[in-house]
Amino acid sequence: MRKIAIANHKGGCGKTTTTINLGYSLSRLGYRVLIADFDPQGHCAVGLGLDYEEPETTLADILLEPSPRTKLDRLIVPIVPNLDLIPSNVRLATVEPRLVNQQGREQRLANALQNMNAEYDFLLVDCPPNLGLLTFNAVFACDEVLSPVESSIYSADGLNRFQDTVDLINRHCPTPRKLQVLLTCCDPRTRFTRSLYQALETRFPGRVFETQIVRSVRFCESAERGQPVALYAPTCRGAESYHQLATEIAGHSAQVSPDALPKHQAKVAPQVSRAAEAPPLSVEEGASWQTAPSAPPSPEKTDTPAPATGVATSDEGLPSDELEPVGDRVLFQFTRPEAAAVRLVGDFNNWDEAGLAMQQDSKGVWRATLFLPHGSYQYRFLSDGEWFEDPKNTEKIVNPFGERNSIIRVPA
Repeated sequence: MRKIAIANHKGGCGKTTTTINLGYSLSRLGYRVLIADFDPQGHCAVGLGLDYEEPETTLADILLEPSPRTKLDRLIVPIVPNLDLIPSNVRLATVEPRLVNQQGREQRLANALQNMNAEYDFLLVDCPPNLGLLTFNAVFACDEVLSPVESSIYSADGLNRFQDTVDLINRHCPTPRKLQVLLTCCDPRTRFTRSLYQALETRFPGRVFETQIVRSVRFCESAERGQPVALYAPTCRGAESYHQLATEIAGHSAQVSPDALPKHQAKVAPQVSRAAEAPPLSVEEGASWQTAPSAPPSPEKTDTPAPATGVATSDEGLPSDELEPVGDRVLFQFTRPEAAAVRLVGDFNNWDEAGLAMQQDSKGVWRATLFLPHGSYQYRFLSDGEWFEDPKNTEKIVNPFGERNSIIRVPA
């Protein structure tokens, strides 16, 4: 079982959001996931729509036991197939002052987890926003530390002090805990986000996740509904970000297995929103870009490009992450079954090779949905280090390197 503490002493950087949505995304890849809420605020239960009767024995009681007499599985609540939760409550706040003078106080969670390694593939521990005894217990009990850092200089500055804390714990551990950094609440299109990402890579070489979690109002809306964002708005950029993070952590581009048997039958399951129940957008290959998927092109339009597969119909039926959108979402497609990864790169993101990760379907077609304001854009596909033009889009332009970029025009 891989044990990951999600920790940063700064509040509001996305620890609970990451715990919930990463846990759900890993479970959708077929992994058995246990979330342990180590924050007395108990927001993991809120974010997962859990309404349960508080048991007589709580996580606080188990941590106060000098030796693990009570098993943690008494506290486990099934959420959805492959995803379980150990909820928290305000009683956990009483643990620190009661353990302050106890020997081995930083190992209480590690002791309680001793017999659970075979039960799950991943343990995610949501830590409180401080560097107290609860956070020490979580880091000590886990093998890895994932530290969310929001796209701000204050959060990045605090990460240096948190690294000092991890170094202190590592001096007392036989195996060093690996600190990894996740950039959250960001807009990858901005210069500030790119410069901050480069600064983090310089400070923590090889330990910054390639995935960046974009800022999206869907996170607030899904939390209010008590659902992971991939249930509430499965096609939004936030859901795509956490799916990409899950595959990055798992170490491969795993596909959801419909035959995977869940470990538990869910007793409490969030209701699937209309966005999750809606059928996937159907795009016919060779279709021209239109201002609406079901309407013929307006006779006044004269700048509609030639038919192209890579640039399909506008998908206005998908939920938008923008409060006041101007333009349309465009679905890009690229057929390459043998590819391990494909990214969409263009002048809309300053030709940043990080681009937008595309998702592959069972037929080897890679897709990505992008919001584009009105205008003309050049783009290419970056697959396993090789650049490709859109083979089905007939509108091209020669770039300074003698190769051809594909063009998409978004009409007003």
